[in-house]
Amino acid sequence: MFPYGYSDYVRLCRKAGKAPNKQLARFATRYKLAGQLEFINLLDHSKVASEVYLRAMRITLAHTALECLQSYMDEKLPIKNLSVARKLREKKFDKTKEFLIGEADASMRRDLRRFYLSKNDSNLNSICSIIRHTMSHGQFSPTPSGFNNKSGLLILRELEESIFKSMNQAAIIVFDAEMKKIHV
Repeated sequence: MFPYGYSDYVRLCRKAGKAPNKQLARFATRYKLAGQLEFINLLDHSKVASEVYLRAMRITLAHTALECLQSYMDEKLPIKNLSVARKLREKKFDKTKEFLIGEADASMRRDLRRFYLSKNDSNLNSICSIIRHTMSHGQFSPTPSGFNNKSGLLILRELEESIFKSMNQAAIIVFDAEMKKIHV
């Protein structure tokens, strides 16, 4: 499962005798890894905890793909979903909010506070970024993060869907533009 447009881009590159752009290939490979990770098997963990880790890992890997695409485009891409943003601001996610802010560095903390204070901010980038950060640095755990229940799992799934949707929207534009540059 590559991002939309990548396979056509690669075919056109090969037909023209050119190699795909390395940054775009890296983005597509990371995207594919994140999108194809179906399960993890954790000994001595509940099914809920295993799925929480799976979803957080997929968000982490997807965020690294997003960072690759952002680097190529030289711009920060939003991950917008107002419904998910509003849910994350609900009282039932106060534990998650405290965890994310508590584990963030100074700049991430500032972005997270701005997100939580702005009721109409639909950009989930700071949330996905801190999930990636806590997973990569060993701070993430289902119970302290507040994701260890049905609501938590649902919001992780929705975050995951949002990041892939955002990447696909940008990828369509990027690969279309790249294909127009190739002369066969």
